[in-house]
Amino acid sequence: NLFPYLTMSEGLQDPNIDANEHRLPLWEFASKLSEEDSPALAAYAKAFACDRSKDPDYEFPYEMSNPDPLHWLKILLELALRQFDKGESRAAAQGKFIKATEIELCSTFVKNRGQVGKVLVMNQDYLELVTNLAVGENDKLRFHELLQEFEARGIYFDKQTQQSLIQFYERVGNVERMSDSGDAVYVRKTV
Repeated sequence: NLFPYLTMSEGLQDPNIDANEHRLPLWEFASKLSEEDSPALAAYAKAFACDRSKDPDYEFPYEMSNPDPLHWLKILLELALRQFDKGESRAAAQGKFIKATEIELCSTFVKNRGQVGKVLVMNQDYLELVTNLAVGENDKLRFHELLQEFEARGIYFDKQTQQSLIQFYERVGNVERMSDSGDAVYVRKTV
């Protein structure tokens, strides 16, 4: 959603470079909209949708008289996203962007495992970096809490990998086992 939203934000704002005005973040731009902006937003939404439609007899499906500018901003953001859907006019652009991102940014982390699909692969340095980020300001986290912090960052481990992770932390000396709390395993940051 990032690039369609940024592009729409840029398209809606026309800063005067001579006066050194800058584009506002989308949330701030939205907070400054008023009912007087609704007709212009509605017209822009209609023109945007018609321009990207493959159907020469396209009819804009929204009621043009809605006075809420946030309604029109929401529709514009939906249209910005929808133009990249499969079968739409700019679907190929999104496919190229995704492929380039996978090659340029993710090739170190993502490996294709045939029928299993694409899986995340992390070396020890990246694992320690993400561990330090997850532990954050704390001295240590319980292993279960650490896994939750990983998941909050989009990193999920199966049970077998979780056991390997504990072994890795033991090897590097990041594990602290509390004898008084049963099987509790705490993981410390790497200095």
